[in-house]
Order: sequence, then structure tokens, then C-alpha cells
Amino acid sequence: MHEIVTLQVGQCGNQIGNVFWKKMCREHKILLDGRLQMEQSDRKDVLFYQADDFSYIPRAILIDLEPRVISQCLPLFNRENIFVSSEGGGAGNNWAHGYYVGNQCKADVLDIVQREVESCDSLETFILMHSVAGGTGSGFGSLMLENLRDNYPKKIITSFSILPTNEESSDVVVQPYNTVLSLNYLNRFTDSIVAMDNHAIGKVTMDSARVKNVSFDQLNSLVSTVI
Repeated sequence: MHEIVTLQVGQCGNQIGNVFWKKMCREHKILLDGRLQMEQSDRKDVLFYQADDFSYIPRAILIDLEPRVISQCLPLFNRENIFVSSEGGGAGNNWAHGYYVGNQCKADVLDIVQREVESCDSLETFILMHSVAGGTGSGFGSLMLENLRDNYPKKIITSFSILPTNEESSDVVVQPYNTVLSLNYLNRFTDSIVAMDNHAIGKVTMDSARVKNVSFDQLNSLVSTVI
């Protein structure tokens, strides 16, 4: 068997991951508390592992520098696989701050990754979900890519990266710098990058759902379907 471990980094990564795991549970007939709703012959073991109480737990690691989004995540996840910085102030939409704070606490996160890897029989792939426009997803995400490549050089690393749109103004003035710095790390340390543009995602969602105002829930649903 070849397992996949997912890493959800930052606000965007965790919001997308939350929707993604709802879809995976629905596909594999698993309730949102981990109990099996219906027995079926499939490969749950690729993305889930079975706990001692026979519930199914995602092979997922949740990372953020502030607790707001993670506190709203599903009860499905292993609490030991959730990392929130003790500072709790976030990265301030700054790549450099996300990288710097992440570097201070990377040992704790890498311990979580190692524990998850050791629970696999034959790990094949890491999947990173993040945005490159903010601070945590871009800065801390870049740091994680660098360390995953160093510690697990033979494993496949795939990223699903949300890119900002250039057609609308943003309150994050350093957004272009965050993006360029993140793309440099993605280019150096990943085997596959699935880049999704915010504007394009919104247009596809608007055309398919036939709505004028697209919500983040609809955008995240589309992205998680792609994943």
C-alpha cells in the first residue's frame, strides 16, 4: 500500500482541507466523527488509518500560527496532529515573518510529521495545501517544503497552491512579494505544483453555479474537488 500524508498550512490551506476531508469521508462512507457508515471494498488506508477504537482518522497535519480557523475544523482529525503557535498572532500576511516564526517551532512540527510517517507502511506522497499570498501559507509553507525535501528526499511532494488575482486590489500590499518568494521554494522543492488562480476559480464557480456573488465556501468546494 502507498499512503498519502496531507499538510494544511495557514488559513486558506485549513479551510480547503476541511472541505476536502468532508468529501473524502462522503466518498468512503465515513461519518464526520470517524465511524464507518457503510462497509465497502475500497482503499481507505491511502488517506485514512484505523484507530484503536476502529474509527478512521485522516493522515492529515494541520498547521497555523493563529487558532481561529483551526478551532473550526472537523472533530475527525487527530488532535496530536494539530499545531498552532503559542504566540497566536499569525504571520501578519508577511512571508518573512511566517518563515521566521516557523523556523523557531519547526522541530515540533517535524516531530508530528515523523510520527505520521512512521505510522505508514509505505509512504509515497506528501500533499501541501496552502495559499501563496498571505504569511503563514507562504512563509511557513515554504519552510515545510524545504524540510520535507531534506528529511524525505525520495518521497513525492505535491502542492495545491492558491495564487492571488492581479485583476483586483488587495489589502495585502506585500502580496506580490509573498507570491514570488513562495514560487521560488515551490520550484526548488516540489515534484508537482497545481497552481490555481483566485480569479479563474471564481469565474468557473460563477459560470457553473450561475451566481453573481461567489462565496468562499463555493470556491473551497471547487478547489477540494480538484484535489
